[in-house]
Formats: sequence, structure tokens, C-alpha cells
Amino acid sequence: MATELPNVLVNGSCPGLLSCVAPVIEGFSAQAVHTVELDYKQEVAKKLLQTLLPGRVRAITDIQRATLHVIAGDLDGEPERHDTLPIVCLSRTSSFNSVRRPAAGADLLGPPVDLSHYYGAWATPYDEEVNR
Repeated sequence: MATELPNVLVNGSCPGLLSCVAPVIEGFSAQAVHTVELDYKQEVAKKLLQTLLPGRVRAITDIQRATLHVIAGDLDGEPERHDTLPIVCLSRTSSFNSVRRPAAGADLLGPPVDLSHYYGAWATPYDEEVNR
């Protein structure tokens, strides 16, 4: 299991800066690390693919909150920035009723997209009527 998280690095201080970003979901994932050399005023967007620990994720049987740690810094070992974000973890037996698709070119969300027509495939994936 893996989850992709977008990460953006920006160099606003000096040319040729080596920087790394290391996100981890506390208690549920391994740490994904990406190191990049940034020129002055350069911005780099990178998606890091974190590996979720199967035994820990399998233990989630209900909706559970977790903490995402994003640590960014130089290669000298000291973090320049450490942010935490709350995330929601769903169990394997959970599903979304609907999601909101991001509106094009904006930070706003578009109208909800109904996902209920997938319920039959989710509940009975091997039923012949569902597979048609």
C-alpha cells in the first residue's frame, strides 16, 4: 500500500542549496525522503510515494485520525521546517459516498461527485450480475 503526497520545495536563500523533504504518517507509514539541489528562487514540486505499513493499516477498523509530519531541511541534519497536518484514515471496509472534484484553476472545490453507483461492486465484487 502506498499514498502519494505532493511536496513543494522553494529556495529563497542561496544558490545550489541541497534540501530534503521527509513526510511520514505517524504510526502508519515508512518515511519517504527526497533530496534535491535547488538554484536560487527555484521551485520544485515532487510527489513522494510513501509505503504504508500493512500490519498497522490493517488494524484500522473504524475512521481514525492520524498526524502527517512533513520535515524539510538542509543536509546538515537540522530541520528547517517541521509541519504537522491532521488526516483521516478510513478502514478497508469504509467507502466514500461522494467526493468533491477540485475546480479547474482554483483553490475552490467543485460540485460533489456521487459514488454510490459503485456500491454493488464494492459489496459483492464477484457476483455475476455486478460484473456485467
